[in-house]
Amino acid sequence: MKILNWLAMVLTLGVIGMSYGLYRLEPTLLIGTPWGSVHVAYLLAGEFAAGIGVMGLFLLASWWEFQRTARRRAGELRKLRSEIEALRRAHPEEVVRIPDRPEVQ
Repeated sequence: MKILNWLAMVLTLGVIGMSYGLYRLEPTLLIGTPWGSVHVAYLLAGEFAAGIGVMGLFLLASWWEFQRTARRRAGELRKLRSEIEALRRAHPEEVVRIPDRPEVQ
């Protein structure tokens, strides 16, 4: 997990550095958008942020699905345990008594 955290930090710092470098080295690198002329560095940083947001939504959906599955399996396990206990109470097993040994209680 530490490797993934470091990789995410390095990737983020790389995008920030690349955006800043692009903005400083090519200040006239503008692209026309419906909102006016925007520097490519801002678009790059915005796309990266949007990608992180979408990834966060996917992670949230996966976590939610995992929690739902875990609750469902825990419920099934509780149900099976209660059925086993009911069967044990309904059918007690006889303890085999060996005649030459004393009873242990």
